[in-house]
Amino acid sequence: MHDGAAYVRVAYKVGPAQPRLLLQAPGAEGNHALPEIKKGVRMNAASSILAAGLLSLLALTASAQPAKPNIILLVSDDTGYGDLGPYGGGEGRGMATPHIDRLANEGMTFFTFYAQPSCTPGRAAMQTGRIPNRSGMTTVAFQGQGGGLPAAEWTLASVLKTAGYNTFFTGKWHLGEDDYALPNAQGYDEMRYAGLYHLNAYTYADPTWFPDMSDELRAMFKKVTKGSMSGKAGGFNRSMQHIR
Repeated sequence: MHDGAAYVRVAYKVGPAQPRLLLQAPGAEGNHALPEIKKGVRMNAASSILAAGLLSLLALTASAQPAKPNIILLVSDDTGYGDLGPYGGGEGRGMATPHIDRLANEGMTFFTFYAQPSCTPGRAAMQTGRIPNRSGMTTVAFQGQGGGLPAAEWTLASVLKTAGYNTFFTGKWHLGEDDYALPNAQGYDEMRYAGLYHLNAYTYADPTWFPDMSDELRAMFKKVTKGSMSGKAGGFNRSMQHIR
């Protein structure tokens, strides 16, 4: 700010400790905390008052900074566009969706979007923000197939980590079986009970569901199908019981 021949530059510095309000005199090298302003800076009464007021305003602004919002992403399987209340379904389709209706009423509803025809491509698009052709996740991932979402991809979770978020995943993943493709290798601090396939894949080896399946084919499915996975980033992954 200018006042006659003298001015003082005010800056706000955020560091690992408490934020500091800094003043710098013209020609002075570096930033100096308020008690350390170099001698020889000429400030009259008006500029002193203005500087003090600005410092107070900056301090109030710093203390009023809102906390980062919590982010929860809910993804449902096999939900049609017109199944939910906000999109013309709900009670009119024989199944009310009051909680989803409330989310829509109190939030925002989108009517223009890109969509994918099946589980794996759709989830790849949502996690990476890119069309599945970019990541190679264009077909439904089956048990025993291996591979998965490339390690070099950026996901919602890995981006949020750069902003200081803690990240967690549970439920259906369906983006590959190999360790590099699992949620805890794709930006999530922890995964708990993560399903690696379409959920009916866990019934293939169950004679109750498929009594006419050959013993050879049933044995193959039983061998290659992994249960729900749990683990932390950089840690050991545990395959839990099979879902039936």
